[in-house]
Amino acid sequence: MIQLKNISFTYENGDQGIRDINLNIKKGEVVCLTGPSGCGKTTVTRLFNGLIPHFFKGEIDGEALINGDNIQEETIYDIARHSGSVFQNPRSQFFCLNTTSELAFEAENYEMPPSKIKQRIQDVTESSHLQRLLDRDIFNLSGGEKQLIACIGVTVCQHDADG
Repeated sequence: MIQLKNISFTYENGDQGIRDINLNIKKGEVVCLTGPSGCGKTTVTRLFNGLIPHFFKGEIDGEALINGDNIQEETIYDIARHSGSVFQNPRSQFFCLNTTSELAFEAENYEMPPSKIKQRIQDVTESSHLQRLLDRDIFNLSGGEKQLIACIGVTVCQHDADG
């Protein structure tokens, strides 16, 4: 579970990122943050993926928890095992030219055994009915297909968000 409890964040330069936000995301839920520019969507995402407080400095009030662990006390490496982000333009987050290689990329960096990576890719593509996107050139995909690869990619090596 991902929780924000009365969380506020002010960037080092004094800009208010978010103020007094409460949010609970349970295992299996998919969340889309929407709103006008400057409303705090990016700040919330930075909390979820650990960029705040590890990269973007400022003042945090309240708690941001993943599986009950306070993100301020976790490493980005540990946070990334439970949280993933898909960019509006997923092309900017790809590291590989082939879709299957891209799906394996994060798991390889976590030193997951190749047999387990292959099984996880098979599992997530079958459960999402997207096997047709395997072994394709990323740059020949439509924009929507690129977003699907990015979404699948964040799930390949994710641990349960329930602990």
